[in-house]
Amino acid sequence: MDIEFIYKSHVSTQFLIPSEKQVLELESRIGVKLPESLRRFILQHNGGFFKDLEFTIKIGNAQRAERLDFISGVNAQIPVAELGRHEDLEIFENNVPPRLLPIGYTAMGSMPLVSTQQDDSGTIYLKFAHDERIFFLAENIFEFLEACRAVDE
Repeated sequence: MDIEFIYKSHVSTQFLIPSEKQVLELESRIGVKLPESLRRFILQHNGGFFKDLEFTIKIGNAQRAERLDFISGVNAQIPVAELGRHEDLEIFENNVPPRLLPIGYTAMGSMPLVSTQQDDSGTIYLKFAHDERIFFLAENIFEFLEACRAVDE
């Protein structure tokens, strides 16, 4: 699904686009440079709250659908959706500066994550709520969103 279409049809609240300075301030605060794909996404779209949008994750031979609640943003108007919140960074032990940066939530409480590590920088993973396992979703934020579909499809 095209990202522009997603933002026109499936976003109930889009966050204001931040300045380059605001993105640099976030990177300084969390102690890590954002992957280039996430940085580009933030400067173009900056996350928001979604409606009727889901994605599928493969777990072995099975599949599970999750509804995307929000993608975090820089200076989000809604505090729980602020990218780099201290509470989100503490989800994992020894994750400061963050190797895995939480970038949102699903309706079921699962967390999409982005890797900040050099070997897989920008890769999107999912951590299920109440589960320590992490699953691959996409090579980057754009690929992840383009793989989403309307709930009714």
